[in-house]
Amino acid sequence: MSNSGLTPYQDELLTILVEECGETIQEICKINRFGINSMSHHAPDQHHLACLIQEIGDIMCMVELITEADIGITEEKLWVAKERKREKVTKWMHHTK
Repeated sequence: MSNSGLTPYQDELLTILVEECGETIQEICKINRFGINSMSHHAPDQHHLACLIQEIGDIMCMVELITEADIGITEEKLWVAKERKREKVTKWMHHTK
């Protein structure tokens, strides 16, 4: 166990999740700058939308792995948190579909 109370495996999973979140943020910034259908600079054969889909999929995979890692994050707890967020977003969004 590290000082964080996590095993090295758990700690590494969280670190990878941080990396994936950063990559997703970067891809969203690229979309805002260049457009969702523009070609990616780091993956010239893909549009930014395809890259964003990949990055979000990577986050989803990491969340799944973290729920399996006995950190105390469960699918049930995440579902409750997700529903709370949906309510907040619905309430505070400036735009509609």
